[in-house]
Amino acid sequence: MLLFLKSKIKLENKLNALIDISTTNFPSGVLQLTVFNSLWQPVAERIIFVNNQQYQFNANINSLAV
Repeated sequence: MLLFLKSKIKLENKLNALIDISTTNFPSGVLQLTVFNSLWQPVAERIIFVNNQQYQFNANINSLAV
């Protein structure tokens, strides 16, 4: 498992926070996003798929005459 982003968010005077996570430099594939509290206990987790078009190819289908 690789760490791609780490950020601290202070919620002392807020109930929620909104942040944008740019995935343009992430590799295509499954991304596990986990939010931890100040004691490094996980409090939320999401699994998302990042598609940065790295695995595209042109496919051709040819039929054989029998």
